[in-house]
Amino acid sequence: LDELCDYILYYILKGSEDDKKHIRAIIKEGKKAGVCDMLAVSQFFNMYKGKKVDSTSMNRYYLDHNLNAPENFEFNDVINKKSLYYNDDNFYFKKNNQYINVGTLHFQGGAKSLMNRFFKIYLNMLKHRYKYEEFKKIW
Repeated sequence: LDELCDYILYYILKGSEDDKKHIRAIIKEGKKAGVCDMLAVSQFFNMYKGKKVDSTSMNRYYLDHNLNAPENFEFNDVINKKSLYYNDDNFYFKKNNQYINVGTLHFQGGAKSLMNRFFKIYLNMLKHRYKYEEFKKIW
């Protein structure tokens, strides 16, 4: 994870000549492009394909890559996003009536509109450290 974070910071702040060539090629193809975190993540994973990652510490967390995709989790059809719950200072998705601890959330595309709501709840959780008898649904 440290390597990924370091690369994203380097990419956004400076970028290599290869990174700049990659962006120019995307623009030349007529696609929208810019220096963003997701392009940096894509470049990082292209560079490190096949590299082994020790994920044993993450086995108890689900690493979400797109809130817009159901991926067999409970889905809120009104806003077209995975349903999100919280309890005991943690966030959860629900699958087969079980709560799955969420390690990451990716607010892809239209999900970005939920970021403000999420962070208000998250900051309030940090401030008050609520303990609930049951899981609370955010959306």
